[in-house]
Amino acid sequence: MKTFLQDLAKMPEFYRYKRQGLIWLELNSNRSIIFKCQHASDKLVSAGHAYERLNALMVRYVSTCGALGLLAGALVIAQLARVASF
Repeated sequence: MKTFLQDLAKMPEFYRYKRQGLIWLELNSNRSIIFKCQHASDKLVSAGHAYERLNALMVRYVSTCGALGLLAGALVIAQLARVASF
């Protein structure tokens, strides 16, 4: 939780650096997003890693919500089928 809050706090820096052109995003060979920076200062690298961690967390969250939504839909259909059979 502490890392999550620290990463959120670094997002304004990340987007400021991105607007200034110091950081940019590229697609990796496996279609994942990676960050690149002009020079390897600690602040730039730290902000880029924070973005990557939050992006990975968001992908896992959306995937989990989608799976739970599909499961809930399947349970509703099964319940409706059971009610309709009586």
